[in-house]
Amino acid sequence: MQSVNHEIWLWNEIRYNNERALYQLYMHSYDHLFGYGIRSIQDTARVMECINEVFIEVWTKRDRLPAVEKVQGYLFIMFKRKLSRTINQKQLVFSIPDEDFTALSHNDCSYEDLLIAYQTEEETKNRVRQAVDKLSPRQKELIRLRYYEGLSLEEISEKLNISLRTIYNTIHSAITLLRKELH
Repeated sequence: MQSVNHEIWLWNEIRYNNERALYQLYMHSYDHLFGYGIRSIQDTARVMECINEVFIEVWTKRDRLPAVEKVQGYLFIMFKRKLSRTINQKQLVFSIPDEDFTALSHNDCSYEDLLIAYQTEEETKNRVRQAVDKLSPRQKELIRLRYYEGLSLEEISEKLNISLRTIYNTIHSAITLLRKELH
């Protein structure tokens, strides 16, 4: 219950221009949002981008934010909407097979626009691969278990016979490295 009260306090502090409270809420919420996002679209860069957009929006609209009792629920809904939009945009742009690019009418996006969008997507995928390659084998394993297989920290601890603190620290350092490499 103290965590919920702390979240409400942070939320209200953000509403009163406390940038440090925004950072604390970001750090507190990040793993939960990231875990949901990575299970939804399995695109680390897009998930991280959506999380950042949520908190940018919170900060830019801080003077109009409502008082909320369930901060995590509010953030989750914002995140889910942004994620949904990015999924829909991705499907609109990338659901067209390569051989159909030339069949597009002149009213649609140009071939060049679609090609640029496709190349941008490939570049993002390559950046993510390169960032993941910089993780240690242990970091990769823990990220996979936590976010792709959806195991709790306790389940990972039992499965690998390592402490919860080690798991938390390793995942945190992996996410920090990924953020650094992708921004």
